[in-house]
Amino acid sequence: MRAAFDGVVARRFHNPGDLVEATAADPVLRVIDPSRLEIVAAVPLSDAARISVGSAARVMGGTIGADNFDAKVVAGPTTVEAGTATVPVRLAFAHVAALPAGALLQVEIYAERHANVVVIPVVAIVHEAEQTVVFVALGGKAQRRVVTVGLADGVHAEIIAGLTAGELVIVNGQAGLPDQAAIAVADSGDAKPADAAQGRTTGGKQ
Repeated sequence: MRAAFDGVVARRFHNPGDLVEATAADPVLRVIDPSRLEIVAAVPLSDAARISVGSAARVMGGTIGADNFDAKVVAGPTTVEAGTATVPVRLAFAHVAALPAGALLQVEIYAERHANVVVIPVVAIVHEAEQTVVFVALGGKAQRRVVTVGLADGVHAEIIAGLTAGELVIVNGQAGLPDQAAIAVADSGDAKPADAAQGRTTGGKQ
């Protein structure tokens, strides 16, 4: 047997003397090119529609503790993995990565990017019935604002409407606070300015 490219043997499926079926379903060896490693990430089915070919991603070392690597999606979701609620997504490294084949990695896929948006800490958000509100510290009073939330990553949330950059939002003690209640900012942890920043969300992890 002769491989069609230079590489290394990553796995041996048979031992000398074994009977081998003359079909592609019964391979003898798995040969890989270390300079062309790719990743197969398991993406939750609920996020699959947001993943597209060309999306940027970040690869982290996972169990092997390697450095972070840049990557991109080269093949979108296909069939659902049997017995799971995930779909496989194939990614390629932006540069050659010296990683062992078969290593378990963690992947963040940037499904969406929004530039120049208003971002606040998620702890500032209060859910009241069907409304999402924040409280703004203004003139010694807590002003209640109904807001529309966009992307969120668990720490920060994008505010699409209801707030402007630079306004001071209350992040401590705002639950149950009535509109126009008199307040005093005791320290820097009680209120933070809404930032004009860049929001992102991840599509899936492995």
